[in-house]
Amino acid sequence: MQLLLPQLTHLPKDCRTKTFQAEVETWKYIKNNQWIYILQKPITVTIICKNLSNHTEDVILHQTGILQLESSCKDYTDFFVLETISSTSCNISHYVPKLDITDDCCLLTRRFNKTVPIQLAPIKLTTIDFSKLGYANKKLDEFNQIVTDQLNKPFIIRHTK
Repeated sequence: MQLLLPQLTHLPKDCRTKTFQAEVETWKYIKNNQWIYILQKPITVTIICKNLSNHTEDVILHQTGILQLESSCKDYTDFFVLETISSTSCNISHYVPKLDITDDCCLLTRRFNKTVPIQLAPIKLTTIDFSKLGYANKKLDEFNQIVTDQLNKPFIIRHTK
């Protein structure tokens, strides 16, 4: 929210405040299969390239940056799918400022439960693209590992020292 509001150094005397937690993941296409991104927290993206080897790779992205994909690749995040177009490429440099979108003078540091959020979107078998099953299988394996880790944690957690 700090990006959308003017910078405040103190709270007004008659200010009603509400806080909420949102996960910000912003992607903006630049050109030549390049996207600039702004992230609240690190995310893992899966890149699948349909070339001779059908290469699949997980990459962890942090804060801000530019992602460039080859023309035969797709990028999958929890919320977006980035698809490339065929084009010629050239070497371009963009200045990407480092910024902290979580810096808010109105909030105190809080401890949050460290469970991993699970984002599942429903699929319809009538419109499924079978080339995406490899990605879905990989994500189901990751989901299975998360569930197994949660089940292996002790049921009683001690919160005092």
